[in-house]
Amino acid sequence: MIKLRFYNSIGEVVFDKKNWRLTAAEGLSLATKSYTAVRYINQPGQTVTSWTDNPRTITLSGDCNLDILGEEVFSKGAGIFDRAGILEVETHLFKRQIGARCIAFEPGEKIGPFRKYVVQFLCDCPYFEDCDYTESVIYERVPMLSADTVLPAMFSKRVSSFSVAYKGAIFSQPIITVSVPEGKGTIIISNSLTNGKIEVAYDGDLIKKLIIDVENRTITDESGASKLDLMTDDSFFEGFFLESGDNQIEVANSNSATEIFATIKYKVRYKEAVI
Repeated sequence: MIKLRFYNSIGEVVFDKKNWRLTAAEGLSLATKSYTAVRYINQPGQTVTSWTDNPRTITLSGDCNLDILGEEVFSKGAGIFDRAGILEVETHLFKRQIGARCIAFEPGEKIGPFRKYVVQFLCDCPYFEDCDYTESVIYERVPMLSADTVLPAMFSKRVSSFSVAYKGAIFSQPIITVSVPEGKGTIIISNSLTNGKIEVAYDGDLIKKLIIDVENRTITDESGASKLDLMTDDSFFEGFFLESGDNQIEVANSNSATEIFATIKYKVRYKEAVI
């Protein structure tokens, strides 16, 4: 069983056995590659010096039952295909998505109540990703007292690290959210696997939440206002990412008296959505 769904702000088109009946889907496996190579005199073959994954082209074909979906189904579909959106691929094993825009839509011949179609999408980034984020706490103070606590005892414990076992084939750039009820200080988030580091100053009296979006290269507060000026000069977005393996995320807070709370969320990325 396979189901694909293309959606944007205009609407959605579902490709399966009930709606836009799907008979063929091409372009869901590995993306094609472009190579740079050199050849030497009197040497057979070539030596590849670099390569890159090309933009992905996905082609879907099938037919629609006009008696069920209506004669206007292709007109409605054309309006949705006219804008860029998200293409979801769902099977009994996984559900993944990819950014896409339609570059060709061709309604075909009509046979009885059925009319054929071919839709082609271009994906600038050839990689698929999970539809939902995976989120984990990377810094918090956990109360230890309860009705059964016998003194002397620890009042609380601090969680300041988390191991992200990332299984994606392509690196992922996360979103880090830091909540600051009060106080001033600097927070350093590091990944020991990649040696990436982001250092940001905070002032809980002025800003209660900081959202560090690594992929989009932004730092904003709870209102959406840019706070890029809070990142230190020796921090760089491009050096902070999750790669396949155990990513040990550690958080250092310069003001230990500040009760900050920090989370990291990400989407696992894949090179394919093989059926």
